[in-house]
Amino acid sequence: MTTDRKTLARQALVAALQLRQDKGKGLTDPVCPFDLALDLEIDLWFKSLPSLEGMYSSSPRAAIIIGTERPGARQSYTCAHEIGHHIFGHGTKVDEIKTDADPDALFDPEEFLAQSFAGFLLVPKLALDHACKKRQIKIPDIKSTDLYRLANYFGIGYTSLIRHLHYSLQCLTSKQEQEYSQITLKKIRAQFGVSDPAKPLTVLDRFWTGAAADLEIGDTVLVPSGCKFEGLCLMQIEALPGGETLYEAVARGQGRVVSTICDWSCFVRVRPKQFTGRAIYRHFPEVSDEK
Repeated sequence: MTTDRKTLARQALVAALQLRQDKGKGLTDPVCPFDLALDLEIDLWFKSLPSLEGMYSSSPRAAIIIGTERPGARQSYTCAHEIGHHIFGHGTKVDEIKTDADPDALFDPEEFLAQSFAGFLLVPKLALDHACKKRQIKIPDIKSTDLYRLANYFGIGYTSLIRHLHYSLQCLTSKQEQEYSQITLKKIRAQFGVSDPAKPLTVLDRFWTGAAADLEIGDTVLVPSGCKFEGLCLMQIEALPGGETLYEAVARGQGRVVSTICDWSCFVRVRPKQFTGRAIYRHFPEVSDEK
């Protein structure tokens, strides 16, 4: 295998876009890697393994294990990474928890290929441009709150998005990457006006289309003004001065945010915090985690 990073990145890009096309996902909508893994007939499990980020095994049948010790958005990115190992036929791979930037780590072409694939699968350039255009966001003038919204929309972590925009898509400068990376999530969430910015927060807007908002119990979600929630998995906890409503995920299940003033709605799915079990059961309210 080549060790040239540009060549590997191009291979990752082509494979990611081809997979989106093969599975009818389009090039502008978000993709849930958990759903995609199941669509690929990969046996997907969540396990409580403190040192494990993720694992892919090709034998006796394709299987992915996601470690539950990381935040939900990180688990999503890890799943996309493991799908990359599957697409490129890398065989069994065990990815331990480590920092995103480890200067002492040896370069591993297969790991670089899988990581690049994950970024291009979740946030291809066309999808980023489309999402920014709808929200009237200009990358040169982008704010940390804009990046946070986009990370929510594409289902990945704030820092993961920044690194992808800088290293893979090359639309953020090194100065921007360093500046935005230094801003804490708590400080960003506080700018949305919520009373407890320490809690995980997903910010919905009326441009959120093509995928459900995935939460864990205990997460909060900020809903646009003029909307109501239909279902039992969220509980209203705060009404903001600007008209937005803050909900907390309180039960496993699914529901829908519906606008009362325009033709827009968004499905919301809630799984337990650090859910363990088969991925197909993660949102089922009456099924045991261990089945």
